Amino acid sequence: MKQKLWKICMCGVLKFNDEYLVLKRTDDDDDMAGCWEFPSGNAECGENLIDALIREIKEETSITINKDDVKLCSFSQYESEKADYIKCSVQLNFLVNLKQKENVVISEEHADYK
Repeated sequence: MKQKLWKICMCGVLKFNDEYLVLKRTDDDDDMAGCWEFPSGNAECGENLIDALIREIKEETSITINKDDVKLCSFSQYESEKADYIKCSVQLNFLVNLKQKENVVISEEHADYK
């Protein structure tokens, strides 16, 4: 039986007026290749969850967000089987209201954005 590895994933739905930012994963990604997603990533052990969200958004988009503009809107739990283990994730989804349209510079994890 494969070992289960638990992760807490932080997801940011970035909104400016009626626009939302989505990122496309690279076609050679090990996890969800070519899929469109909101900026997201795992919290590090002991890391404050909002700080993890801010860090992940900055790493993936170059956008700096303010804690005051973040609101928890939903959560989910899911599993994905890997070669050597089962990744069990709890995902916290946050709405992030941007006060101005930001320049986006995507990370190497992503191929495009809209």
